[in-house]
Amino acid sequence: MIASQKISGTQIATLLFIFLVITALMITSEITADKAGESAWISIVLSMIVGLIELGIIYNLGMRFPRKTLSQYSEILLGKTLGKILSFAYVVFFMALSIFVSRLFTSFITVNLMPETPTIVFYFFLTLMGAYAVSKEIEVIARMAQFILPIAVFALSFLVIFPILNADFSQLLPLFDKGVSAVLRGSLVPSVFFGEIIILVFLMPLVNKPQEVLKKGCYSIVAAGLFITLITAITVAVFGPEQTRSLAYPFLHLAKAIKILGIQRLEYFVIFIWVSGLVVKIAVLYYVECFALVKLFSLRDKRIVILIVGIMQVFLPNYLFKTPFQVAPFINIFWPPVAFLFELVIPLGLLFLAIIKRKKVRRLD
Repeated sequence: MIASQKISGTQIATLLFIFLVITALMITSEITADKAGESAWISIVLSMIVGLIELGIIYNLGMRFPRKTLSQYSEILLGKTLGKILSFAYVVFFMALSIFVSRLFTSFITVNLMPETPTIVFYFFLTLMGAYAVSKEIEVIARMAQFILPIAVFALSFLVIFPILNADFSQLLPLFDKGVSAVLRGSLVPSVFFGEIIILVFLMPLVNKPQEVLKKGCYSIVAAGLFITLITAITVAVFGPEQTRSLAYPFLHLAKAIKILGIQRLEYFVIFIWVSGLVVKIAVLYYVECFALVKLFSLRDKRIVILIVGIMQVFLPNYLFKTPFQVAPFINIFWPPVAFLFELVIPLGLLFLAIIKRKKVRRLD
């Protein structure tokens, strides 16, 4: 039976850190530099604050409905029919996110490492690894994240420390050169990435001490935010805002600029860590999709769900994104309003409804 295991507050913090930093690391510098120029790093700080607000909303919902997932308390608040519709909508949302992350991964690998390999091969192996992790339940995925975390922090520290020798921090000035509105626009896509902590609406009941989620979640968001802020600032300081906005995968170019004691090509180490973290992210999304479907339809056997979701994750990315060039418009135009709906608007609405309904119950009492 899925979700028979529990994870600790430290494990959920580790999962969240890996989950948040992996996608943002890949494309945030390029997107924020395009919108905010020299002040790109400020956009990251603002988006981190949005993530903390969303965490507070999710935590309050989780504590009002202990040991219940969104699937369960949405039925309490909205009724059985609307609750199930909302739960299924979240499954579709997580699947769309998983497909987008998979497409981002395969685009990166085919462009930089294996251009002749059919993309469906990558989707198959990525899904296979995710399915294996899901079959072993959430604790195994959490342990994978704990194994990767120290190596990932070490690799990210490389990206922060060593390029400083080539950095010109005057390229970060003047602040707000494009205006405050440009900085706010630059924060939209990173805010969506930080908003991915919405997975907690399904994972929080699996934490053995749910009261730790707020503190541990804050640690994860702030740590991820600091790394992404520093890497964005250093990327702009090394390449300048104009070149950063035109770079595909700026973090890779930053890694290529690192030379230690004559040792070059350290970007392959960074790529290895990034790919490992992305496997964890795909596994978490895969697990949440299956977990939500099992809860939604009260299923006892998760294997058929794992199989159906896996087939969709192998074939849908190429169907929805026929070329890598379709990913950028999706990120910048289509995805932010959809993501904000599921990450902020709906949870805030459910929390407001929970407060109102509780007040009504108290009045009747």
